[in-house]
Amino acid sequence: MANNDPRAAQAESRIRWAPAFAVVVAAIACAASRDADGRAAAQGLRAQTPTATAVAGQGMCTFTGEQVPAASSVERNARLDVVLRVRGDCPVEARGRADIMLLVDRSGSMNDGGKFDAAKAAVEQFVNNVDFGRHRVGLIPFNSDPYVAQPLTDRPDRVIRALGQMGAPQGSTSIGAAIRMADSEFVETGRPIAVKVIVLLSDGIEPAAEGILAAAAASKALGTVFFTIGLGADAADDTMIQVATTPAHYYPAPDASQLAEIYQKIAAIILSFSVTDVRVHERLQPAATPAATPASPAALEPAVAPDGLRTWWRPFLTADEVALPYAVHLSADGRQPISSALWAEYTDGDGTRRRYEIPPAVVDVIPPNIRTIYLPFSARNWCFPADRFADVALVIDASSSMTGDKLAQAVAGAKAFVELLAPRPGGSQVAVVTYDSNSRVVQPLTSSRSAIEAALDTIRPGSGTRIDRGIVAGANEVTGPAHDPDHRPVLVLLTDGIQVDARESVTGAAAFARSKGAALYVVGLGDDVDLPTLLAVAGGADALWLARDPEALVAIYRRVGGVVVCR
Repeated sequence: MANNDPRAAQAESRIRWAPAFAVVVAAIACAASRDADGRAAAQGLRAQTPTATAVAGQGMCTFTGEQVPAASSVERNARLDVVLRVRGDCPVEARGRADIMLLVDRSGSMNDGGKFDAAKAAVEQFVNNVDFGRHRVGLIPFNSDPYVAQPLTDRPDRVIRALGQMGAPQGSTSIGAAIRMADSEFVETGRPIAVKVIVLLSDGIEPAAEGILAAAAASKALGTVFFTIGLGADAADDTMIQVATTPAHYYPAPDASQLAEIYQKIAAIILSFSVTDVRVHERLQPAATPAATPASPAALEPAVAPDGLRTWWRPFLTADEVALPYAVHLSADGRQPISSALWAEYTDGDGTRRRYEIPPAVVDVIPPNIRTIYLPFSARNWCFPADRFADVALVIDASSSMTGDKLAQAVAGAKAFVELLAPRPGGSQVAVVTYDSNSRVVQPLTSSRSAIEAALDTIRPGSGTRIDRGIVAGANEVTGPAHDPDHRPVLVLLTDGIQVDARESVTGAAAFARSKGAALYVVGLGDDVDLPTLLAVAGGADALWLARDPEALVAIYRRVGGVVVCR
């Protein structure tokens, strides 16, 4: 029987509309939160909008830059390797600002092994480590349907509350959609003065990796910095590395227990932001032309304008030096600058756009040294032979990055060096020393060429990079009991990377080797070497050789060998 009681009908109507009303209230609350954050951002923008034109001179922060050629003189039209070194340092209260979007995977696979709970705990710790006086944080959980759980805010309690309200993991993964959603947040509420940062955590990958890479590329074009974290054995490392701003911005986490430490590292990097939106501009002088270089990450290459202006861009600097390597050919003889103009522009801690003039380096360009060699005089005997034999330690990088062609070419180059040195009883001797996280004397000093080559063939990559330990082991070997006092002690060091742990001890190890009378020659392989440190180890550009690719190692080892056997 129908109920004709009007009060019952009103109650039924209230019950039927209650869920919809709750949804509307929630939407209004979210919009109010977004509007409040947007108003706060707008107020900040009025106080922190960068100046339209760059002002010359230092401000709240200290910026330094220099142009360092690999040699003080070069033959005309020969390749000259150059590195631009820049750094920025600010007092804590003036460091750069960041807008940070945290993208957290909540697909069904995050249910396994407590991954989701560990991720939430690590993200909460990250939020607690952020300086909300300078930075803002937003949260986007994602599966197949990402959503903005918290717009960018300077309120840590809001981010933590949104983190706790994320639903249980379910569904599939759509990383590309989450990145595009983060970009929309940057457009709506991002601050022009702030570095846009995405911290992406995922334990898997969606089937179409191309969509992820396309979304990341579009975001990077807008200036976004990507830190990526691959959780578990099924994480797609290759794709996550490509999404990251550089390979160093990717953090693999084989298990969930490592997440807290990784998020802490990323928070520390963001905390160290100094000057931001850094653009290093260069005009090469008319006699200088860029040298062809092997393929390298786009982050290492300058953008070239139609008028020839070359520009390197970095979203931020820290107190640690950044190296921007490249190479040129100089076609005019005499004392020549590399650049006709060289300067940097950056945003200071107070929002002022500043300009820093970098003094262009000058090198001596000399005519090619054409040597006439008459047969049967052998090619290696054009020089004046050294008046003393040498005891040489080949100190070879055996870190994991040397796997494959790098190590094969290093061994081939070392063998070419040994052939040129021609060790023999009563003559020069060679030792083989390798290093990863530790050092090993693979072959003590010997004049047996077969023993040296057999030792070189046994080298296998390990993990870690402790250049200092390799130098110390080599120095001890060439000045130890097997050393002939009448021989010159020599170290030939090969490295393809940077020592992260105890970095300052590398130059100390070089000083130790010199204190024992050893000469040092250094070969740097690839674009990731720490050029300032290698220059210090070598004692100058004349004892440093740079190989852009492994194929150049054999020729470079022969050149080093020519220096050792000649005077």
